Amino acid sequence: MKGLVWGLFGLLAALWSLFAWLLHGIAGAGGAAVTTVSRWLEIDLARTQWLADGLAMAGGLAQGLVIIFWLMGMGLILAFAWMGSRTVDGLRDMGAELERDPGMRGPGAVLDGELVRDPQVRRPDDPA
Repeated sequence: MKGLVWGLFGLLAALWSLFAWLLHGIAGAGGAAVTTVSRWLEIDLARTQWLADGLAMAGGLAQGLVIIFWLMGMGLILAFAWMGSRTVDGLRDMGAELERDPGMRGPGAVLDGELVRDPQVRRPDDPA
């Protein structure tokens, strides 16, 4: 079960990395995109050069922000995977406790660690 939890979160981490990689590529292409669109729409490049230069200059900063965003997302994914793994361990331990403790298996009085299903035998705190 822990393998399934880690496998699912591993798949989620791969998808998150793919998304961040695409954002990283888009973040660096702002200046080139403005120049290409300006030529395609036959707009004078002198009018849009300031926007292309600004986006090209901000591209490195945007790529750095995407990397920080990716790291924060990976940290959250790993934290949730660890919590899921710990939950599976806790459920396994609780299942073992249910198997070991006969009082957890159903109605009846537990006397000296043994489950007694005789209707004549009652616990002292059991109302009549």
